Amino acid sequence: RIIEKIIKENRYAEGIFHMYSPDTVTKFELVSIFNDVFSLGMTINSVEAAEFCDRSLSSIHPLASEVSQITIREQVKELKDFFNL
Repeated sequence: RIIEKIIKENRYAEGIFHMYSPDTVTKFELVSIFNDVFSLGMTINSVEAAEFCDRSLSSIHPLASEVSQITIREQVKELKDFFNL
């Protein structure tokens, strides 16, 4: 869907871009979303490292927020629906 939008709107930009969602999520939040959407029933514990290192998933390219309009939770739901799980 994102690629189609880029092509139709002539928004091609040279390079490789990480495009996934307009919102930023942590790894803990991402795993929690999968656990919830797929009803896995897992216990997920947040762990804090001795030294902080931000590994949040986000994109620094403006094109990402301009063409990717659904949240990561909505994308995971679509993934589940696509595979009829």
